[in-house]
Amino acid sequence: SFAERLSARYNPDNYPKKPPDVYFITPMYHVNINPLKLTNVRLGHVCINTLNHWKPETSMREVLKEIFALFYVPNPNSPYGLDRADELRFNKPLHEAKIKYFTQKYANPNLKQIEYNKTKIHKSHEKLILFDTSQFSNEFISDNDEQL
Repeated sequence: SFAERLSARYNPDNYPKKPPDVYFITPMYHVNINPLKLTNVRLGHVCINTLNHWKPETSMREVLKEIFALFYVPNPNSPYGLDRADELRFNKPLHEAKIKYFTQKYANPNLKQIEYNKTKIHKSHEKLILFDTSQFSNEFISDNDEQL
């Protein structure tokens, strides 16, 4: 069981008109997560339709569900890098070995060890989200689906 950290940042002056900046803090090996530091795309950025075709009525619940779905069904047709997409399509054992390596190296094996500085999160308009990669449960998403 490992914990991955996901950040959702937003500008209070233009959210929900513009999408939040959603990215993984934990380094990950995934075909739909940006592995490089690019000038216009954040390291760890998640490539999903919900963010790419943003609508103000979109909830964070929808964003998170689409992100979780990528772990069950990665999308090699919309990759960050053709090498990862080709690896997923044509050499799945190597692809899965790299995923396992990144998870063991970077993900936190103990959910209880991670604490948040709530003041810092509030001031930066950021919500940090933890999820257990062994279960991919969305139990942490509140039923009332609060905004960021």
